[in-house]
Amino acid sequence: MTELAPGSATRGDLYGDKNGLSYAVRRIIHGELNAIFPVVVVSVDAGAKRLVVSPLINQVTPDNQDIGHTNLHDIPYGYEQAGECVIQIDPQAGDVGIVVCSYRDISRLKAARKAGTPATMRCYAWEDAIYIRTLWTEKPPENVISISPEGGITLTSPHPVTVNADLHVNGAIMASGDVTGGGISLDKHVHGGVQTGGSNTGGPQ
Repeated sequence: MTELAPGSATRGDLYGDKNGLSYAVRRIIHGELNAIFPVVVVSVDAGAKRLVVSPLINQVTPDNQDIGHTNLHDIPYGYEQAGECVIQIDPQAGDVGIVVCSYRDISRLKAARKAGTPATMRCYAWEDAIYIRTLWTEKPPENVISISPEGGITLTSPHPVTVNADLHVNGAIMASGDVTGGGISLDKHVHGGVQTGGSNTGGPQ
């Protein structure tokens, strides 16, 4: 017996007018409704915060042939943000993530970034998809912020970490390497004005 492709009608679906109508309605809904689906990122425009993505769940013909989808373009993405606070991480090509489709046309919203009427009457269309987040990537992680109840907060990176702000620490600071402040090495600086007796040394140099 030939195996039916996903979504194909069974004998039960076609038994009687009620079952047949129910099957037909389900097929229409399934064919028109795109709610959420996984994609792979093809390219990234970080300036515009737009992606080109490729859906990962292929179409299947009635004889079980696999058919891929074309790429989806101009897919917006955002950052983890609240008011003036933001965690900025741009998706990268090759990332596997999740896209959701708006229930109405969002083309005018993407262009003007303010409320307005939909340009068309389409619903849950791929043209109105939004990239929500990355699920995984094939690249090994290098820049990691790890937070756990047992281990606290750990920041790992092969690159320098830059802080553009005054830094206030209520607690000890420990470093396995040297610390430089104002161009003066904590590990290698010297003191001038050394005298025998109770005098103080000069400042570090």
